Amino acid sequence: MPVTARASDRAIARFLDVCARDATLRARLRGAEPTAHRVLALPGGAPDTGLLYRLAEQAAELPPEPVALDAGCGLGNLMVDLATRRGGRWVGLTYSPIQCERARALAQARGLIGAIALHLGAPDDPPMQQFDAVFAVEALLRARDAEAGLAALGRVLRPGGRLVLVEDMVEADERERSELARRLRAPSIAGEAEWRRRIEAAGLTLLAVEDLTPMVPAHSPAAVDRLARRLATARRFVPLGDLRRALDARLGALGLERLIRSGSARYMMMTATRRE
Repeated sequence: MPVTARASDRAIARFLDVCARDATLRARLRGAEPTAHRVLALPGGAPDTGLLYRLAEQAAELPPEPVALDAGCGLGNLMVDLATRRGGRWVGLTYSPIQCERARALAQARGLIGAIALHLGAPDDPPMQQFDAVFAVEALLRARDAEAGLAALGRVLRPGGRLVLVEDMVEADERERSELARRLRAPSIAGEAEWRRRIEAAGLTLLAVEDLTPMVPAHSPAAVDRLARRLATARRFVPLGDLRRALDARLGALGLERLIRSGSARYMMMTATRRE
């Protein structure tokens, strides 16, 4: 791997370590279980941590006792949730040592340590074995090359297996995308048309597209703006380091929320399979 790629991976791993600590702290303050993924809600319903995982499960059409890969597994919630209900063998892949440690602890707490294997690595560099399903939930926007990453994930799908991709797809102008990429350490941010092109170029066949945006809980625009101003002010007085990384992550999330509310970004799920 080139030196620049290794340095980029280390920087993303450090950023995700910080995000994992921050997510864990905020969840504990709320008395909730930490997760690295969006928490969705049905219209008129309460936020439901498991809703995203059930939607991804339906899209994957898992066989009995599946062998599945969670590429960019975060804190392990998706694969622990699905392994608890569906059984099988699961592999989780993350850049972040802290995410890996906490995902392993969650699996152990649920009695799944024999069913789940955790690996440190980029989500676009999967272990070379065949999987019934591959999940890439909010993961490939940080890939070194999203198109190559999709191709690599497609290669480890068994014939007829499914890849379930979930991402914020951003249609904003180049300046706004660059700002988000900088805040979120996400070089592969793109819009829906570009993700469709990447899937096609990776040798995958797109089976379904679902817009999950209506399930993303809305916050008051005034409250979002107020919090963003406070965080931006705090960031100006914080030296380089982990606290600044945490502030960047929160500012990036608020920037995405603004774009979603303006219609310039959508939270999408795409399901694909490998072309024979």
